Amino acid sequence: AITIADSSDPDVPNPPVVTGTTVINGNTNLKNSYNRTYAATFYDSTENVVEGITAVWSITNCNFVNEIQQTVLDGNKIQLKVNNEDLIGESFTLNASDTDGNFAPASITVNIVE
Repeated sequence: AITIADSSDPDVPNPPVVTGTTVINGNTNLKNSYNRTYAATFYDSTENVVEGITAVWSITNCNFVNEIQQTVLDGNKIQLKVNNEDLIGESFTLNASDTDGNFAPASITVNIVE
């Protein structure tokens, strides 16, 4: 006999599945020598905010990541700062995801401005 896992059985764990989305809020222009805070919000499939999820931040498409001061703050926020006039006009990608992979990750392009 073939046994098929019944999802209504509380003893059978369901595998993680991407059921929601992530949104990053924040100004996409990062002024040189200023702090800018970005926040990640997680939404379920019906657009309700999901609390209790921890954001994981990363920066990609960037060859000067060591020039970006990153401070993770409470409430799924990150504060970024660049203090280098030579980087004005450059950009990078800020990404936010959740630790369990239940939410589609978010990305925004941040431009360094004067």
